[in-house]
Amino acid sequence: MEIIYEDEYNFRAYNELDQEIFHYRYEPSYKLAIQTWQNYVPDADIIAIYQKIAQFAFQNQQPIIGSITDILGIDGSFDGTNEWLMREYMPISVKYGFRFAATVQPLEFYAQLALEEALGMAHEVGFTTQYFESLDEAYQWVTEQLKNYLSIA
Repeated sequence: MEIIYEDEYNFRAYNELDQEIFHYRYEPSYKLAIQTWQNYVPDADIIAIYQKIAQFAFQNQQPIIGSITDILGIDGSFDGTNEWLMREYMPISVKYGFRFAATVQPLEFYAQLALEEALGMAHEVGFTTQYFESLDEAYQWVTEQLKNYLSIA
């Protein structure tokens, strides 16, 4: 896997076939992380990418209060990372202010099952989450939550 840093708000990850598997974008006005996943991503790469998100946000002083995770184009199950994500990564994120997650539902069947498992675990961690059929719907919902939470006019 190769990580390409574009600027202080964006980075991308590519697999060994030089296919883009991940794009991260940060919107400072909303303290919003937007993550787009596509193709097949092995569990070890998913964990490594989430670790890069935390490192990138810390280095660039980017508090993340909300996120959009677009997994519409992901292939295969990612349920092997759900427990790590919800037991280790997300509790630390919540401790540092994370509150709202919007997820664009995947089309692929096994990815849908993994998403359902992750959403069930999310409520135990202490953040509000919803899932949507489109990026536009997810963006509208999460930015409305963040406007209210951050008191943005």
